[in-house]
Amino acid sequence: MKKIAFMIVYNDVDYVDYAIRSIVDWVDEMIIVEGAFEITMAQGKPARSDDGTLEILKTHSVNPKITIIHANKREHKDHYDIGYQQACERGADWAIMIDSDEIWGRMNQSLAESWMNRVGPNIKEMRISEYCFINDFRTYYNGTYPRIFRCEPEAFFVFDNEVQFSEGRGRHDILSIPEIQMRVFHYGYVRRKKRWELKQDYMFEKDQNPVLENYKLEGNTYIIPNDIPIYKFIGRHLPIMQRHPFHNMTAEEIIYGK
Repeated sequence: MKKIAFMIVYNDVDYVDYAIRSIVDWVDEMIIVEGAFEITMAQGKPARSDDGTLEILKTHSVNPKITIIHANKREHKDHYDIGYQQACERGADWAIMIDSDEIWGRMNQSLAESWMNRVGPNIKEMRISEYCFINDFRTYYNGTYPRIFRCEPEAFFVFDNEVQFSEGRGRHDILSIPEIQMRVFHYGYVRRKKRWELKQDYMFEKDQNPVLENYKLEGNTYIIPNDIPIYKFIGRHLPIMQRHPFHNMTAEEIIYGK
């Protein structure tokens, strides 16, 4: 069984090194698609990362497992599709989508691989549970997202997290790996103010949401919909993230720090 990870990256200096190192030893290859979206560039942002991300990618480019591709397509799904198509063209059985602020531990990798080895051919997609951290490393909400996709001719991304297979959208079988077995650590809403504003501006332009009801930054807190429960994290972060500069910081220090 061949498994290839793919990741899209743009101005992710705070997490991308950790995300790459958490996964690269497990997979056969890794495709990294770097670059701003057309939506982001229309707002005056540069085509290439300018926060130190490129320097981090350069240190990883010597790894023969890693291929870096620069692209500037319209939005998330287009860059995800580049990574997915590359994985399929390179003969992967499974393509694994890793966000640039998402950390997989070894136990998660072993459990995911066990599922990939034993599911039948009818399973095209696997969804995993995540600790979605928000504001700081001590606060989270629960999320479940598609992350593991069977490589199949003519399949392609149709939305940010959804692949259309030959049977047509919504008709393939999906496996949700029980959260009691595995949960990935996701830090998408533990961000510096400048990086959060980049994401917020993109979301506004992409979805044309005039009031950004879903997610917004107010003061020292990212606000999310009231129907999403927030919890205090009482466990331990993976060892790689216990060394992260944000590990013991407050939300205010993270958002407004240098």
